[in-house]
Amino acid sequence: MSVKIIIDRKFKKVPVPENFQIINMIRRGALLQKGYVSGETLVNFENNHVVVVSTWASLVDWQNWLDNQDRANLEIGLSHFQREPSKIRCFITGADYAKEAFA
Repeated sequence: MSVKIIIDRKFKKVPVPENFQIINMIRRGALLQKGYVSGETLVNFENNHVVVVSTWASLVDWQNWLDNQDRANLEIGLSHFQREPSKIRCFITGADYAKEAFA
């Protein structure tokens, strides 16, 4: 079952090109990982939020990338620009949840 990962980053100021370079480096690394399906970056300039939504083939595949030291180092680089740590949430589709929960 695939999972959707939502990463919410709240920046101190309007995100600058350097921030997006780091986000893109994280995405390029994800592209090379087993189970990565797709990703999208959304920007809300009203409140300096950047949200990344990615799809992974499984929670295990995502967890492997989350635990990757290269990814962690890039995340640290972004943290200097953020008001608070990134919030990461994992979701599965309602249909997959129902199948698992009520089987």
